[in-house]
Amino acid sequence: MGHSGGIWCLWDAGIWDVVVLDYSNQLVHFQVSCNNSDSWFLSACYGSPQRATRRSLWSNIHSLDDNTSLPWCLLGDFNAILHDHERQGGSSKGFSGACNEFQNCVSDSSLIDLAFIGWPFTWKIGNLVDRLDRGLSNLNWQLKFPEAYLKHLLLLKSDHSPICLKIAADPSPNRGRRPFRFLAAWLSHPNFNELVHQSWHVENSWTEGLLNFKNSLKKWNSNVFGDI
Repeated sequence: MGHSGGIWCLWDAGIWDVVVLDYSNQLVHFQVSCNNSDSWFLSACYGSPQRATRRSLWSNIHSLDDNTSLPWCLLGDFNAILHDHERQGGSSKGFSGACNEFQNCVSDSSLIDLAFIGWPFTWKIGNLVDRLDRGLSNLNWQLKFPEAYLKHLLLLKSDHSPICLKIAADPSPNRGRRPFRFLAAWLSHPNFNELVHQSWHVENSWTEGLLNFKNSLKKWNSNVFGDI
């Protein structure tokens, strides 16, 4: 409705050189460079809420992967989840779980889920939360930008959290502290869902719940993954 359901792409022409290579209702594909640096590909995505219509997005991503040699990053609202852990609350009625077609698309295209910091969900309605917005990239892009990560920003007037791609780590006067980053590998661990339920069981506020979840997750990560 209104301005929703489309893709708006804006950039600072004084910083970025951008060439639009391909576009559809669900994807805009660019070649970008900054300050005469080597070019890379960026795709802005908006997956249709309709599963059948969304299949054309997966097909488009497959096609781009077959013709992509440069570093490549994809950002946006895919309107699908990769893992069952990426949904909390709500009713299970009508919920079909993680999107197998999305999983196959990511796997077949050898895409990597970008690490992020912030609340692990990007969409909220009532007591239902999902991670619908994310960043993906190929290995060449990860090698080009090894410190890149996403920030999940605060929900304001939208039911979606904005996501902000940070290509380089933020300079910090306190170099001894590492930022809290949410790793996609956690979602594949069989005990992760139980950790979320146990650590998020806080009655006071979302802020307290998030802090408790973050502290529990850091300890769990150290014990299970060796503090990666």
